[in-house]
Amino acid sequence: MKDSLVSAVQASSDYLRGRFYERTARERLLIVAASLLAAAFLAFLAVTSAIESSRQRGHVIAAKEKALAQVVELSRRYAALRDELASVERDLAAAGTTSLFAEIEGMAAETLGREHIGGIEPSAKRLTEELDEENVELTLNGVSLRGIVELLYRLEKEERHVSVSRMRIKKRFKEPHLFDLQLSISRIRPVAKGEA
Repeated sequence: MKDSLVSAVQASSDYLRGRFYERTARERLLIVAASLLAAAFLAFLAVTSAIESSRQRGHVIAAKEKALAQVVELSRRYAALRDELASVERDLAAAGTTSLFAEIEGMAAETLGREHIGGIEPSAKRLTEELDEENVELTLNGVSLRGIVELLYRLEKEERHVSVSRMRIKKRFKEPHLFDLQLSISRIRPVAKGEA
């Protein structure tokens, strides 16, 4: 098989060499020049194709690296959100054991004094099968602006997942440095197992 292939190639080569040398010197020169030009053109096409392929691979690699960086960033963000969710769930579970009414009343009495509490009214409503919303309407009388700021600061820093949904401040006519305050404070907590 190998010998027959070698002999076929040898016969074809001898035939082409014979045909080439039958031509005149001028025709042979033109054939060589045309062959060199064709070879140069094919080499040019091969090189430009390789360069273009290399560029495309470079773009593909850059796109893959960018996608990988995005996946890594999303992975970090997911881990941070998962940790934050776990923290919120722990806080909600802890919040479910104490009354918002008691916490707000204690905080207001400690920050401003019991004599300034005009009224405190709790309420609750079911949001979903798993969550309740506790609300407290707090009325404070004769409070300084500094006391209001301290109470709001403590609400923000100490009471996680508590939001002030409404606040109304009214300046006193006879004592312009004191204010009357109404706050609507709410918190979402999980439904206790026995309540569901």
